[in-house]
Amino acid sequence: MLRMLSAAAAVALAVAAQMVPAQGATTACVLQPVVRDITANQGLGAVPVLARGKQTLVRLYLSLPSCASRTAAIELTGGSLTASTGTTTLSTVGVYSPKASTTPPQLLPYGSAPAVNAPADPEFVIGGQSLAPPSITARYALGLRATLQYDYRASTSDSWHAAAVVVDRVSGAPAAYSTSVEKRTNALRLLVVGMGRSGSPQDFDTVAQATTQAGLATLSRVLPVPDGTGPLNGTSGGVRYSFAAGLLDITSYLNPASGLFCGNSTNFVTIKATLEQFRQTWNSANPTFPADRVVGSVKGSLSAGGDAGCAEGMAAVGGTDAWVRAIPDTSTSRSYTGALLVMELGH
Repeated sequence: MLRMLSAAAAVALAVAAQMVPAQGATTACVLQPVVRDITANQGLGAVPVLARGKQTLVRLYLSLPSCASRTAAIELTGGSLTASTGTTTLSTVGVYSPKASTTPPQLLPYGSAPAVNAPADPEFVIGGQSLAPPSITARYALGLRATLQYDYRASTSDSWHAAAVVVDRVSGAPAAYSTSVEKRTNALRLLVVGMGRSGSPQDFDTVAQATTQAGLATLSRVLPVPDGTGPLNGTSGGVRYSFAAGLLDITSYLNPASGLFCGNSTNFVTIKATLEQFRQTWNSANPTFPADRVVGSVKGSLSAGGDAGCAEGMAAVGGTDAWVRAIPDTSTSRSYTGALLVMELGH
């Protein structure tokens, strides 16, 4: 019996010896960030083609390598991103988030990533001008390469070690990450017409004008156009606009009881025709700087909205004319004039 146990033990030891690699042959886990995904967007999520000249947010979704033990850790301490096309570098920017900290965020385990909003996933902001190289007017490929600085330790008993790695592709992908930037296009050119009572310039006062301008700035951020706004007769800005002289008279559309304008499909027929007259007058006087669209803006306090059964704005599908309410910010609510402009001009 003792001999049988001894023989079995000898076999077990022999098998175990075969499972332990020879000294120096152990394959150690390389503790460095693994890129699980990359997104480049301009405010509306990832898109196949980026707008030229528009600020772009790039995010890397990272994790620990799959071989990392449960007590291993990686902390992101810094980084930079280089945007290029072919061999031409367009921009190199530092990491926007997370900010440098004495307690940098740790990467998620391999099985928990990619996550929607992990603190250690770095974000980089590429300025719009960097994506509008003067020498390139056609659509071009945009390559992204990041250099990441990080600290790592193999276990809780290990000390921290500093390292860096250059990444330009998603883990397992055969090629470097690349997206496209659209060719040079025209700006959206708008004529803005204030709406109010004839002979009452206070109906479209400085508050209404400022609210409309803030809404147009929102429009420029949302639409796939270069950054910023500018004058209709200028050469800068993805959205260019000017205010028309005079007001579109809406006296006949005011509710006799409330004194407020109530926009609807019936009065829009006449309003859009009048707006078009404003646009044609501008274009005749400014043939070099024509307006593509015309948009009316009516002061919020002079108009009723959806809670009164009235429209907040209107436009015709495929048309060039629209109007919106200019609703300023208050202490309890934010203006949604920008959203109305996006919706109505999106028709």
